[in-house]
Order: sequence, then structure tokens, then C-alpha cells
Amino acid sequence: MQIREQVYFTKGRIIVRGKLVTRGKAKFADYILYYKPSIPLAVIEAKDNNRSIGDGMRISGTHR
Repeated sequence: MQIREQVYFTKGRIIVRGKLVTRGKAKFADYILYYKPSIPLAVIEAKDNNRSIGDGMRISGTHR
């Protein structure tokens, strides 16, 4: 399968604070295009017509 829909593609950042270790929020994609089963080629963010093109994009590690 070369295209997967609505998939988590990371388990989330590991956050270490002293002896406490937690995981951040997992990264989610609307679509991922694969070259081969284990080689992702593109991550695609889909938006409906009621949102601007930049909605959901990351800039310097934060959401717009």
C-alpha cells in the first residue's frame, strides 16, 4: 500500500525532567505517501475549504 490515511507517524517526543520521563503528543498526518513500505516520501495535511492554507502548519516548533 503506497498511501496511508489518518496515521500516527511518531510516538511523540521523549521528555526528561530529572527522574521523570514522559512522552509528548504523537505526530499525526492526514495522508502519508510511501515510496516503499518503510520509506515515507511525503506527509500531506488536508484541509477543508473553510480553513486557510497555513492552518495546521508548524513554524519554529509551535502551531500558528
